[in-house]
Amino acid sequence: MIRNAVVSNSKSTRNVRGRIARVLFGVLSWTALLGGGAAFSAQGKKSEAKPVQSPAIKPHEPLAGKACADCHKQVVSSKVRCLLAKGQMCALCHVVPGEGGLARLVEAPEPLCFKCHAKDGFKGSFAHGVFAVGSCITCHDPHGGNVPGMLRVTDPQLCLGCHADMRARFTNARFRHKAAVTRCTNCHSPHMSDQRNILKTDALGLCGQCHEEVVKDYQTAAVKHSVVSEAPACMNCHDPHAAQESSLLLANGLDICLKCHD
Repeated sequence: MIRNAVVSNSKSTRNVRGRIARVLFGVLSWTALLGGGAAFSAQGKKSEAKPVQSPAIKPHEPLAGKACADCHKQVVSSKVRCLLAKGQMCALCHVVPGEGGLARLVEAPEPLCFKCHAKDGFKGSFAHGVFAVGSCITCHDPHGGNVPGMLRVTDPQLCLGCHADMRARFTNARFRHKAAVTRCTNCHSPHMSDQRNILKTDALGLCGQCHEEVVKDYQTAAVKHSVVSEAPACMNCHDPHAAQESSLLLANGLDICLKCHD
């Protein structure tokens, strides 16, 4: 009797536990289902959001027998002009449907520019970033302008438009290199060079174009300061752009000497 009671109670306990487990499983299943449904609903709403549309390009008006210069007067009135623009040979670069519509270039700017400007004329191991990616029109106006070389603005303002760090240095420095603030291309090639920092030539030769006597004294000296003959030569001691010390020294006289003579 006692054994039968124990077995009966054990079965009853298992049945209760089974019912509780089934109830909990059901609750959890519905929670997960409802949560998943909410997430799915949220994702559905997100996917229904309207995509952001870019502004429409203004269509070109119908030509109606007009010449390009009839409307684009600023192109033909420039002091410095592309020969194609000067001759109003616009169709060599541009395609405009006669009935109007979207105007476009016949191809990307880089190959288009090199149809006239021989690419093999630009040589060197180092390239100016904008030139390397074929963005000629970042610096040049493809039609013309009032600056030689069809530059968009004068050098150095053109260069400082990208090299903002250098603009800040010129602004904050006590001393500025005249060649640098006058024209960046006095020292740098705007396209390509075999010298680092796209210098036009090696540092000693470059500095010697203005500082002839200093270079002459160095070349004729019986005992030469080795730091001048080791790249980057003059720039081992002098900043080529701007500095807080006179003579554009990188540090005061004693400190700069002790960099090597410690």
